[in-house]
Amino acid sequence: MIDEIKNSVSDNTVIVSIVAGQAIETIEKAFEHNIKLVRVMPNTPALVGEGNGGIDTEQQCYKRRNRCSCKRV
Repeated sequence: MIDEIKNSVSDNTVIVSIVAGQAIETIEKAFEHNIKLVRVMPNTPALVGEGNGGIDTEQQCYKRRNRCSCKRV
């Protein structure tokens, strides 16, 4: 999937990942250039529309934005 989009990702794009079992470094390396990455780790109840999730940002996103904004859609 990353191979299909990596050349279309601009400096202003924030990638949101929910993939399990992959380190942030692995995802960043697959893009082959610097990206802004946000990881969301949903818990099992999220499968039924309830629950919560943890959010983590990589260093480049944090340095450039100093904060990440999230909204429910």
